[in-house]
Amino acid sequence: RSINMANALNLAGLIKYEQGQVDQAAADFQQGIRQFDQLLTTDSENPDYLQSRAALLISLALTMRSRGDTGAEARAYRLALESYELLVAVLPDIPIYSEALAITLVDLGQLEFQVDDLASATKSLSRATAIYRTLQSRSSLPSTREGLATSTQMLGRCFLSRGELETAREQMRTSVQLFTGLVE
Repeated sequence: RSINMANALNLAGLIKYEQGQVDQAAADFQQGIRQFDQLLTTDSENPDYLQSRAALLISLALTMRSRGDTGAEARAYRLALESYELLVAVLPDIPIYSEALAITLVDLGQLEFQVDDLASATKSLSRATAIYRTLQSRSSLPSTREGLATSTQMLGRCFLSRGELETAREQMRTSVQLFTGLVE
């Protein structure tokens, strides 16, 4: 079956990545993504396909980071976001998909911040923070609280870099309170 082949390619790619074979890993991830793209043509809202495709795209983003190709890394994150957004639309009551969406937004926001695209970073991190706030209001899992603290902290860094000192201060204060609650 194609799904088994695509998942095997993901595992093979992860092994090659860990061994430092970045180009070979990227090729495996890309082949797995193509497999899932084909599967999604016949079942476009299949949660397993969408989640596996997103995982492959995140893995591909990491290989692009290793290569120093920030443009390709950002494209991979954006494609992963598309899969996670569809997953959340199809299964809105499953918080793990919303959290995966928020994590990917944080990763993308961090990359955008690093390449000095502060407007995009602010947008990505604001979306992530909003998702984490919603998740936090539904349950108080430590991973959700930590994600909210991290995204808020990074958002504060964006505002600081943009010269919006009062907003940065508010974000950092909130972040410190959230992190403090994790260690108490």
